[in-house]
Amino acid sequence: MEGENLQELVKKQAKIICEQEALIEQQTETIKKLEARIVELEALVRKQQETVARLQKDSRNSSKPPSSDIVKPKPAEEQKKDGKKRKTGGQKGHKKHERTPFPPEQVDRFIDATLEACPECGGSLNECEEVVRKQQIDIVEK
Repeated sequence: MEGENLQELVKKQAKIICEQEALIEQQTETIKKLEARIVELEALVRKQQETVARLQKDSRNSSKPPSSDIVKPKPAEEQKKDGKKRKTGGQKGHKKHERTPFPPEQVDRFIDATLEACPECGGSLNECEEVVRKQQIDIVEK
């Protein structure tokens, strides 16, 4: 009885060994394919690096003549001169939008700012025709 169990155990282990050998063979084939693919991709990367290096050369960083340079687009400053882009901010003729001032009962404090002279023209304040009122809002948690 002991001899039969031993033979059965040997057969099971022989079967496991055969399965493992088949698996190792499959893995070896996969490794060979992947190594070949790595060599292929490394060659492709080298070729692309050479192409990029060649394309980055121009008359400023190599001995190539200026006539061989690729024509570059106009700088942003020149495009603005053509009138294609608008300036930032409100455009001429647009309707002015202003916030309506808060009523005095909603204002916590008032600060009077007085000047000795007009900050724009330097003249006396009696000569200025317009009085400017501004509201500054500080948002605080209460």
